[in-house]
Amino acid sequence: MAFELKVRELPRRNDHPFFMYEHIFEQADLVEENLDDPEQVIEASEKLARKDHRTIYLTGSGTSFHSCVAVESTLENLVRKPVKSLPAFEMRNYPPQLVDSKALVIVVSTSGMTKVTIDAAKVAKERGADLVGVTCNPNSTLYKLGDISIVPACGPEYSLCVTKGYTVSATALLQLSIEMGEREGNSTRLASILRDDLEKLPSRLKDTLDKNEHRLRDLGKKLRDKIDFFISGSGPNFATALESAMKIKETSYVHCEGAETEELIHGPTLTFDKRTVIIPIAISEASYDRSLDLIRGAKITRCTTFGLLSETIEHPADFFDETIAIPEIHEELSPVCCIAPLQLFSYYLAVEKGANPDLLRLEIPEYAEAASVFFPPGSH
Repeated sequence: MAFELKVRELPRRNDHPFFMYEHIFEQADLVEENLDDPEQVIEASEKLARKDHRTIYLTGSGTSFHSCVAVESTLENLVRKPVKSLPAFEMRNYPPQLVDSKALVIVVSTSGMTKVTIDAAKVAKERGADLVGVTCNPNSTLYKLGDISIVPACGPEYSLCVTKGYTVSATALLQLSIEMGEREGNSTRLASILRDDLEKLPSRLKDTLDKNEHRLRDLGKKLRDKIDFFISGSGPNFATALESAMKIKETSYVHCEGAETEELIHGPTLTFDKRTVIIPIAISEASYDRSLDLIRGAKITRCTTFGLLSETIEHPADFFDETIAIPEIHEELSPVCCIAPLQLFSYYLAVEKGANPDLLRLEIPEYAEAASVFFPPGSH
């Protein structure tokens, strides 16, 4: 079977530190490397500035789609045009009428080979849209298909649980958004503010991991027997909730749901009990009060709580069971900082549960067989 062969061909580790651990800690340097070499993003923005796009779409699958969601509002705020993220399957099978010759479609795929994403890109091109491909693989189909292609520095990712591919894709999209905002002249002040904070991103990301690693390792041990996890986020960190929930599922094989903060309060709360962990990403005042409401209710139903909180916002002492401090950074850029500790938590949770976080359970024949049904040869 294709996936059994794929696992056999991968470099493999059988104990901590797995490849995923190394990739998580590579991310700060990779973000810095991409910021230090912005030429391809600048060139892309110069070409796009000559066009008069009416609408912009972002599309991808899985982790790549989440990177689209992370920058959707930022891009819209900068270019002041309608911007929408769509899963690649929706773009391929249900393309919006406004995907036409006046549209820009930005397609993200770390491998550049995911079939449904390539098919979505082809649909956009057939409808006359301009196509920007963002991929970590310069030898990929997506790279060749794009009218413009951006290849963020990433290096090989030996873990099948993608971490650094997400972070460098999101960083490239943020860089492109800022360049577009400045060149189109609609939001130069916001672009300037974000550009200044972007330079702080590598150090903020590194500090977040270095200062919290021991706590996250202890949390993995403390929470290894929990069976339900819910992660909430709002604004750009709705994407962080989605992506971190995927990491926990991929590494630890437990139920984990990522949701927008208010939506989590509508329905899922009825499943809360002492086996549940609630993780709000509450780094901005816009979502903080509602996140506290979520935690107050969760504590009544005996959930365990730990929050990702901005170190600039005071919170009630002993209100959360555990907290992770996120250093000050503009909220539009914060998904890059917020995802890293949740990646590391998912890693340590897997290690404590005795799972190999690199393999997506594909070392087990029945899961490899199922994956071959979900993703036939040539589709991923």
